[in-house]
Amino acid sequence: MKKILGLTIAFIAILGLVGCEDTVTLTAPVVDYTVADNGATLSLTWDAIGGADGYIIYADGEVIDTVTTTSFDATVPAMAYAVTAYAGADNESDPDEVNCAAVKTASNLTVYGLSDPETGHNSGLGFTASGTAVTYSVVAANYADLDYIFDDLNYTNLTLTSPNGYDPVFNDEKNMGVDTDVMDFDAVTIANAPGAYSTVTAFEANTVYALFMDQDDDGWDTTDDHFGKIFAVSVTGPSPYTAVITVAYQPIAGLRWLVTD
Repeated sequence: MKKILGLTIAFIAILGLVGCEDTVTLTAPVVDYTVADNGATLSLTWDAIGGADGYIIYADGEVIDTVTTTSFDATVPAMAYAVTAYAGADNESDPDEVNCAAVKTASNLTVYGLSDPETGHNSGLGFTASGTAVTYSVVAANYADLDYIFDDLNYTNLTLTSPNGYDPVFNDEKNMGVDTDVMDFDAVTIANAPGAYSTVTAFEANTVYALFMDQDDDGWDTTDDHFGKIFAVSVTGPSPYTAVITVAYQPIAGLRWLVTD
């Protein structure tokens, strides 16, 4: 009788263990990232999750890969990447997401050429800490806020210029632009690699320009450099010029991804 009772208890214990395996609760990975490859790659890393068989990688809500390691190099620009842990076919954790969307400013932002004498006709462009584009008066005492100047005073036509290209300089930022040869704002999902940019860029209608803001003028880095794009919805002139623009800014330092749709 004691032997039968012992076998019964052991069988119940085994069933209990099996049940526990079926109900393992997986915690969500905590995803960290670094930017690599001159801003083209977002390298994701996370700590191993107990009980997990592997990890599922999502880009903008779609599964793009499964891995058994605790890292993944994201090379396809997206608005968001997410990672979940899984065990078996039907057990998946909550996701942890990295928001890598470019911040898009409304498409009715108006800027004026530097030759415009009207007070309130701002010729400077800058970005807030959250990535929103803001216009500034170049003649006012806010030089530290200037990232770009729309200059038709020192050039024949409207140009996008860096604030460090003047004597004396407005500030020490070396901020550049380049014509992407694209007319669709949302189609530009990654900025040009460093090396193709100029501190003086002709600014014409129906053109998307990539922006490289080398804040400390030391080449590409992941400390405080940022990328963006700007679409010239319209440009009217001659001098003083007026332009209506759409702008997007990538808040992650050093990352060239510019997905806006």
